[in-house]
Amino acid sequence: MKQKIHTFYEYAVVLSFSFF
Repeated sequence: MKQKIHTFYEYAVVLSFSFF
């Protein structure tokens, strides 16, 4: 479960970077 949350967090960072 922890791994799943980590993936979501990483995805958010990538999306933010791409959006910027």
